[in-house]
Amino acid sequence: MEWVAETQPNTIMMLDAQLVLSDAQAVTTTANSANVFDIGENKGVLGAGESIEFGVLVTEAFAGLTDLTIQVVGSDASGLTSPEIIDGSSAILLADLTAGKRVFAGKVNLSGKHRYYGIKYVVNGTATGGKVTAYFNLDQYEHNTYPSGFEVLTN
Repeated sequence: MEWVAETQPNTIMMLDAQLVLSDAQAVTTTANSANVFDIGENKGVLGAGESIEFGVLVTEAFAGLTDLTIQVVGSDASGLTSPEIIDGSSAILLADLTAGKRVFAGKVNLSGKHRYYGIKYVVNGTATGGKVTAYFNLDQYEHNTYPSGFEVLTN
């Protein structure tokens, strides 16, 4: 099993690479997350009755679009066709889609109703840029991300 570690002040968060749904994924049109979480053939066993946390972070500021809506979806198809919306954000305006900002997070119950779970990004307007990282996590979704290229200054 692979792990991705993210660090921030006073906190270390471990992300299982199998639970990373979008890794700096460009979102310029309505699309599904690049990856899905497959609970396997044993629907209802893994995660049954338990909530799993999720987060969506902007890793590159968006440009051009009017707003973005984010949906956590489940489907019986790996391509997330005919998905059921499990949770969804309200419209997130362009001004709020800045690098380093967590724009949607919460908890969902993987009821086992579906085999595959992922994220759907619904773009309103003509997006010319913007990237996100999205993940499921078993614990603690509150953490900070920072845009690349920053400097750490010391005294």
